[in-house]
Amino acid sequence: MDQKDYRRIYTEIVDGCSTSFIGPQRIYIKHQSVSDVVDYEIIYDKYYSYATDRGLLNEEELLEDLRKNGIWTEQDESEIKSQQFFLDNLSRSKGNLYLQAAIDKANEQELDAEKKLFEIKQKKDSLLLNSVENYAQNRANDYFVSRSFFRDVKQK
Repeated sequence: MDQKDYRRIYTEIVDGCSTSFIGPQRIYIKHQSVSDVVDYEIIYDKYYSYATDRGLLNEEELLEDLRKNGIWTEQDESEIKSQQFFLDNLSRSKGNLYLQAAIDKANEQELDAEKKLFEIKQKKDSLLLNSVENYAQNRANDYFVSRSFFRDVKQK
């Protein structure tokens, strides 16, 4: 990094925002502050209550409902834990390998296990899209993003 980069970074810190361009239009992206985090939590709680009052299920209730209907099972949940345990042990044991062939095999196993774990978690996440937590998080994210972009450095 040269002096120009350091000056730019320092200016962004002082101004409390970063700059970018959308086409020819310069935009300013506000840096998150502690009060922004608290504001996010307030908005999250508001939408969490709103969704709960309207009868949306939380993740725990939704998972229980999915289990009753056989859509998500204890076996699926065990598979996540099993894959995570396998990955953790594989990572620890890779440090003790010296032969390149063994290292390559362990790397291949790790990639396969990560892919399988990702797919299982993705399936679970897709089943929980309509939970209270996801609804509140999405609404709070929308709120936060809409208040993070500005047309001038004074954040107006």
